[in-house]
Amino acid sequence: VPLDSVKQAFAVAEVPGTPEIRGAQYVWDRERLYVAGAHNLAELLADIPGVGLQRSSYLMSPILLSYFGEMGRVRVFFDGVEMDPLDARTGGQLDLASIPLIGLESVTVERAAGELRVHLRSWQVVHTTPYTRVDVATGSEAYTLYRGFYGKRFQNGLGVQVAAHQFATTNGITRGDGDSFGGLARVGWSGGEWSVDAVGMSNGRRRSS
Repeated sequence: VPLDSVKQAFAVAEVPGTPEIRGAQYVWDRERLYVAGAHNLAELLADIPGVGLQRSSYLMSPILLSYFGEMGRVRVFFDGVEMDPLDARTGGQLDLASIPLIGLESVTVERAAGELRVHLRSWQVVHTTPYTRVDVATGSEAYTLYRGFYGKRFQNGLGVQVAAHQFATTNGITRGDGDSFGGLARVGWSGGEWSVDAVGMSNGRRRSS
């Protein structure tokens, strides 16, 4: 059996420092993201002081965030690139319910006086031993959740990663039911002073009402 080894990580954008504010600092690594109990980025950020969550109905509805009562003051950066609101139905606001957590390595929140900056870092592996996990959950309101991932680095520096999640729920009272499916794929190589990789991340939702 070949021994496990650690390979050079792929190049990623730097994340600014986040000093503690009154003893609080909001940083989630991959392990904490999986036990946070949040389905998406919006629910993860809901408990930060000053953040207000607005949703029209149940879990599958769009979720918009305000910061100290004002919309448009929450900015999200994915690997250093700011994410734009592409859904015309949200009126120029970024729907954070469309950002799943399964493809993230970490979430770092930078609390400023005028806005909230959220820095997302895409998931990557450095070990040659395969990195896998599968979760299955069920609950009330016909709640079902399936998610899993696989990642591996090879001895020559090549890396392959895949992750996917599927979530569905039914609610006949408040509505906002439906299902969603999303995933992440990453392939790349790193060695010496060079690193190259391609990352694709998507999330689709179908709302029944």
